[in-house]
Amino acid sequence: MMKNNTSNINFLISDTCIENWKIHTIKRLLKNLNMNIKIVYVHDLKKESNQRARYFKTFSLFYTFIGFLESKCFKLNMELLNCSCIFDDKELEVLVNKNTIDNLNSLLNVKSDDININFTKVPFSQINQTFKFKNIWSIVTGDSLFNGTFYGLEEVINQSDVFKISIVQDYQKKSKKKSVILSSFSRIDKAYISKTISVGYAKIPNLLEKAIKNHLNHITQAQNEYLNKKQPSLFSCFIKLPLLYVKKLFLWLSNILFFDQWILMFYLKDPIDNISDFDLESFKKLLPPKDRIWADPFVIKRNGIYHVFIEELIIKEGKGFISHFTINKDGVLTKPEKIIEEDFHMSYPFVFEKNGSLYMLPETNKNSSISLYKCIEFPLKWKHEINLMEKIDANDSSIFFKEDKYWLLTNLRTNDFMSCDDELHLFYSDTLLSKTWNPHPQNPVISDVRNSRSAGKLFYENNSIIRPTQNCSKHYGYGLNFQKNINFNTTKFDEVNIKSIIPLKAKKIKSLHTYNKTGELSIIDAQQRRLKF
Repeated sequence: MMKNNTSNINFLISDTCIENWKIHTIKRLLKNLNMNIKIVYVHDLKKESNQRARYFKTFSLFYTFIGFLESKCFKLNMELLNCSCIFDDKELEVLVNKNTIDNLNSLLNVKSDDININFTKVPFSQINQTFKFKNIWSIVTGDSLFNGTFYGLEEVINQSDVFKISIVQDYQKKSKKKSVILSSFSRIDKAYISKTISVGYAKIPNLLEKAIKNHLNHITQAQNEYLNKKQPSLFSCFIKLPLLYVKKLFLWLSNILFFDQWILMFYLKDPIDNISDFDLESFKKLLPPKDRIWADPFVIKRNGIYHVFIEELIIKEGKGFISHFTINKDGVLTKPEKIIEEDFHMSYPFVFEKNGSLYMLPETNKNSSISLYKCIEFPLKWKHEINLMEKIDANDSSIFFKEDKYWLLTNLRTNDFMSCDDELHLFYSDTLLSKTWNPHPQNPVISDVRNSRSAGKLFYENNSIIRPTQNCSKHYGYGLNFQKNINFNTTKFDEVNIKSIIPLKAKKIKSLHTYNKTGELSIIDAQQRRLKF
């Protein structure tokens, strides 16, 4: 819990009309933090001198045109990036204090405990010259000075893997270093800049709230990172961006003849006792009929038979259900049989045993819940036992028992603009059948599209906890990681990567998603491109 304090949070703005993501952020902190929050309207801020440069103006026109094109022609949702007047919002209007830059520098120079969040149009590279007080935080994207103004453009043009957003406390102009308090990583849309920005900026309320709590409780310290001065050429932007739109068009056309299908792959020989021995080449494919997908395999072993629980989805219907099949020691399979179906989509049938009973925690986010089922007649009959959480957008939830506590790991979307691949939240309870789960104080414990979302059961290897995770950076299911846990308790959660697996072009595999193992059987789902006909 956040300690009592007398610090203020001052949101610095230079215009009464600000982007909606900033408004959402201020409202989120008003709701969740017991602090004195003010909006300081600095009405006499001058534009930075380089904005008069021809290079800057040309890029600004190009950037504005892209926003118009993506909004009007491609019909992208621009709500977070559009502007609203703070005086139109009664909750925010009462917080506004109008001031000049000179008065502000004089007033805040002696109030070193305040947290001052830069929501002005002054980029972080000009902060030290403009503001003469301490503890100024800015929202920064990428690792270059160029990204101080043209958010997302460089990443999309260069087809980067991730879109990085950081909360930066200080900028050292001579050394080109920034002091980063906290960072988050999102997937980049390979053609649309506005979509890339929106998904990333949707996480700023979570990111900023966590950074403030950590700062007040002295949990983390800022880390210095170097910035790149290199800027993309205007010519390359004019050439590359249209080519990305053309590439998107060709992909759309190819979908007329081809489709991406989730399949299963398994290895049944010697147990994979050490994850460093994992070799996707040795896995055998299980292809479903072309009208459906098989995904999210979980497995348990009973009387020498492997029982596999999967998501099965008829493509035309678009709603998943839970199916079951078996594999014997010789690799002979039975046909998948439907065992649980609801009025909403179901997937990720996380199966586990506890106190002599068999439970399943499937993904039920379309029902806005985390629902637990109990097996009443193995393996085909199950009943809904309890909703562990409700009114929640949770994805690929997993349960782990450790130190007399049940730990619930789940990826949450806390607003409609976020991706479900980005932020892992951790909860704990003394009992399994509980509706009261304690949130971890570091939530989201991971905010990184490359390794946050769980990809199967946690397991022990050499007395260490290993968590399979999804790498959704380049696209959903781009790869698979195995994360070794360093800290896993009620105050800390830290992991390090010990192995990463990317799909095999030789096996025509495009994506990987869920990995589980029991005894000699290791099973994974994968995505490959197939002809529709």
